[in-house]
Amino acid sequence: MDREIKFSFLRLFNTIKGIHKPAKDAEADYLESRANDVTKKKFKRFFDWCHQNGIEHPKVKYPVMFGTGDAKYPGMMATEDIG
Repeated sequence: MDREIKFSFLRLFNTIKGIHKPAKDAEADYLESRANDVTKKKFKRFFDWCHQNGIEHPKVKYPVMFGTGDAKYPGMMATEDIG
């Protein structure tokens, strides 16, 4: 029997790096709980610049650490469904 394989955007995006959930809840709070003072200052300057220039990001959290062990990388996480 020939089964038709349907294309799935979900399957495609789940294979792309950065489209996954953080490994642990604590990684979603990386900036507040684990980042060093220099990193916190850099992100504060970045977020202040975003605010001054009218950049809004109400449905995403940035930065969020993805991956495990030595293969961690920063990314952005949706905090709710984005249409």
